[in-house]
Amino acid sequence: MKNTATEQDAVTAVLKENLDRIETQIAAACREAGRPRGEVALMAVSKMHPASAIIAAEALGVRLFGGEPGAGVSGEKRSALYA
Repeated sequence: MKNTATEQDAVTAVLKENLDRIETQIAAACREAGRPRGEVALMAVSKMHPASAIIAAEALGVRLFGGEPGAGVSGEKRSALYA
C-alpha cells in the first residue's frame, strides 16, 4: 500500500514532535551531566519501520540509524536509504 501525501505529512509531523521532545530530553540530560550536547548522538531505531518513515526521519535531520532499515524494502527504495 502506497502512502498518500497527506499520510506522509502526518507521519512526518508525528516524527517531528517526537524528535523535538527527545532532543529536549537529551539536552536536559547533557546539562545535568555537565556534558556538551555535541558529545551525545541520537540513534534512531529503523528496524521494522517502513522506508517512508526512515526517509522522513532523515529529512528531519536524523543521520544515525540502528537496525536493518525497511524490512522487505528492496531495489530503488533501499538505494534511497543508503544514498
